[in-house]
Amino acid sequence: MAYGTLPLRLFLGVTFAYAGLQKISDPGFLQPGGSTYIGTQLQAFAAHSPIGFLIQLFALPVPQLAGIGVIAAELTIGVLVVLGLATRWAAAAGAVVSLVFFLTASWSVQPYFLGSDSIYAVAWITLVLVGDQGVLTVRPLIFGAPQADQRGRPATTDLSRRRLLLQLGGASVALIWVLAVLPRSRPSIQGSSASATPAASPVASPTGTKLAPLPTSRPRVSSISRRRTVTRQSPSPSAPAPWWRSTQCALTRDARLCTTRARRCWPARVTARPSTRLMGPR
Repeated sequence: MAYGTLPLRLFLGVTFAYAGLQKISDPGFLQPGGSTYIGTQLQAFAAHSPIGFLIQLFALPVPQLAGIGVIAAELTIGVLVVLGLATRWAAAAGAVVSLVFFLTASWSVQPYFLGSDSIYAVAWITLVLVGDQGVLTVRPLIFGAPQADQRGRPATTDLSRRRLLLQLGGASVALIWVLAVLPRSRPSIQGSSASATPAASPVASPTGTKLAPLPTSRPRVSSISRRRTVTRQSPSPSAPAPWWRSTQCALTRDARLCTTRARRCWPARVTARPSTRLMGPR
């Protein structure tokens, strides 16, 4: 059971040490005007963070000093946890740093489980509760073996202190979870939306004579009205008229518009000029 928390302890320690080294290797972190300048980040955090007033009071006046403090804190916490020196105190400091990061850098990340800082804070609190269990630490090399009591037995654990640690750890985790699920305020866009939609200008109503509405349906034409007689004059009395069917109506092969019934035609009316010559069959 003593080795159960070793992966958690090594991961947290190595991650914080790596974060500090990464900030040292970044040339723009402490350089004004850089893309990752700490002063620009602090200004953005102060705009939406619930502890923005603390950032404006302590960090913004000296942004470079604040950046150096973050680097020193991450490196110190990471090295102490990996070596197993003052593990509980280093883990408590790591929880405070992660909580500050959660309230600033990750505060606008929703849902909360998409941001890592709240999870880091809970992991640090867990390490505070369990400690390093005396596994893979350099404490015996520096401070010697743990002292035994007068009867030769190892020192016992103070149960009252352990109970207090559990209560404080549980309350801290509950507080972080409550802060994580709180709704976030968003900037209002009423001004831009109001100006984007122009007011409708009044339109004058037309004046004049009111016309009757158009009919919605066409009148029905009886079949009798379609029966018409085609009259056409022959261009020449001596010219052959192969298209004549009777003396009263003519049917051209070009426009086949009538039917013959009882020697009578009922085509659509076609009126030709006297000088117009009929076309022959194609």
